[in-house]
Amino acid sequence: MPLDFIAEHGKLSEAIRAQLAGQRPVAVVIDTLNRALNGSENDPKDMARFLRAVDAIRESFGCAAITVHHCGLDGARPRGHTSLTGATDAQIAVERNEADDVIATVEYMKDDDAGTVIASRLERVTLGTDRAGKPITSLVAIPALFSTDTLTGAGKSARRLTANQRRFLDILRDAVAEAPADLNGVGNVPAGAEAVTRDMLKRYCVAKGWMEEADSNRARAKFSDMVNAIAGKRLIGVTDKHIWVAR
Repeated sequence: MPLDFIAEHGKLSEAIRAQLAGQRPVAVVIDTLNRALNGSENDPKDMARFLRAVDAIRESFGCAAITVHHCGLDGARPRGHTSLTGATDAQIAVERNEADDVIATVEYMKDDDAGTVIASRLERVTLGTDRAGKPITSLVAIPALFSTDTLTGAGKSARRLTANQRRFLDILRDAVAEAPADLNGVGNVPAGAEAVTRDMLKRYCVAKGWMEEADSNRARAKFSDMVNAIAGKRLIGVTDKHIWVAR
């Protein structure tokens, strides 16, 4: 429903408390910024007031406050004043590829690595029937493998690799083929993917001469920067423990 979020975020907090009856929400989602902002996305004062209201919700419940927003016409960055990007703890881009997969890419994260790509697809499920006997349906997101060949435009040009990146990707493929990780009970790697642990990949990088050691701050930074760069091109998938080649 439309909401003057800046003026009414206090009432929204009260309504959430009344609905949850003493429980605490994990996240509050504002969908979308444009519908909730009674003002201009480009006005720094309006955006600052909006951000203060978001912070008030987050601090009130000690939860995540997620704002759904749209990119500009060039698709390169969120619309509106740059104070929005400056105030976020994480920024995740969501788009569909030509295969109709939903691709979520961590573009920025304050306290962790960027570059993680999560691929999913929507599957229709029947929840029951209405009073007229007609099915009530909805959609659930399930993990999906996606082909980088489905990327177009900026996504395709972003996939160009440097010689150093190609070498790293070759080492990753060798590690996955020769020392695949045991993924039993691991739920955050797409079904059907073969992955290697980060520690194992570091060992391969040392053995192949890509880096001299695995445990120094310099080596960790080099490894992390490379993983983020290739994940940003959507050629690999990553979690905090595993890395795999995207298909």
